[in-house]
Amino acid sequence: MIKKIIVSSFELVKSILFNPARAFRNMSKGEYDYSVYVLFSVSCLITLLKSFSKKKYIGSYFSNRDINEFLSFFDIPQVRWVIALLGFVLFIFLIGKFCKFFLKKYNKKGLIACFLSISSAGILLHILFFIFHYFLSQQSIYMLRHIAFIWIAYLSIIAIKNSQNTSYLKSIMIFILAGLPAVFIIGLPGLAPYSLWLVI
Repeated sequence: MIKKIIVSSFELVKSILFNPARAFRNMSKGEYDYSVYVLFSVSCLITLLKSFSKKKYIGSYFSNRDINEFLSFFDIPQVRWVIALLGFVLFIFLIGKFCKFFLKKYNKKGLIACFLSISSAGILLHILFFIFHYFLSQQSIYMLRHIAFIWIAYLSIIAIKNSQNTSYLKSIMIFILAGLPAVFIIGLPGLAPYSLWLVI
C-alpha cells in the first residue's frame, strides 16, 4: 500500500511538471488517489518544520504597546503557517462561489484534487531553493521566487480551466477575484501555503 502511494506520488509529480493540463483533466474525472493528499500533507509538514527555524519579528507598528504585542502575535511563524492554510481554504471556497456564479456549475471534488496536487510543485521548489541557497546570490534567489509564484499561478489557472471545463479568460478572472482576499490576508502564500519560506 505504502509503496503504491509512493510510486503514485512520483507519477503525479511528473505529470504536474510535464503535462499539468492532462493531469488536471484526469483529476476532474475522479482519477486520483491518496497521493494527492499525501503530497499536500508533506508540503504542509515541510513548511511547518521550517517555521521553527524562523524568528518571531516584534514590530513597532503603533505607539501603544498592547496593540504592538497583539499585531506581533501574527508574526509568530507557526501562526503565519496556520493563517496561510486558512487563506488557502478561503481561496478554494471563493473559487467555488465564483464558479457557480460565472459558470453556473462547480466540480468541487475535481477542483480540490487539482489544487492539492499543485503542492507537489511546492515540494520541488523547496528542494530547489535549498540547493540554490548554496550557489546563487540572495538577489537571484528572490527573483527566482517571483518566477516560482508565477508558475504556481499558471498551474492554478490551468487547474480551474480543466477541472471546470471552461475558458482561459474565465479561469483567469475567477483566479484573480478569488485570490485577492487571500492575498490581502496573508500575501501570496494565501494562494499557495506550500510556498511559505522558500527563501532560507
